[in-house]
Amino acid sequence: MSNYKDEVSRVLNGIIAEGLTLVGLDDGETVDVTKFTTEDYIEGILAVGDAHLYLKRHKDDNDTAVYFVLGNEPGVAVNDFAGKESVAVDKVTSEVYDHFN
Repeated sequence: MSNYKDEVSRVLNGIIAEGLTLVGLDDGETVDVTKFTTEDYIEGILAVGDAHLYLKRHKDDNDTAVYFVLGNEPGVAVNDFAGKESVAVDKVTSEVYDHFN
């Protein structure tokens, strides 16, 4: 799945640039990512075929979930997303899609 590293990296770095904080990764086992670097998140997503990434803008916000599915065409590693920060995630995923297509 390393051929998705650039795409997943762009998504996570874009999310961070939008002011969001990564707060959890579910790759079949929920992981507290507050102890992880961005590279750890990227590697966690790449290690499995699909994963949910959870993020927040503020401490008390509800989580927003981003669902990665590796194996799709370039630019669409993010299969779905939902939550309060969907507008910010949509902006990032659209920019990543445009980059790859």
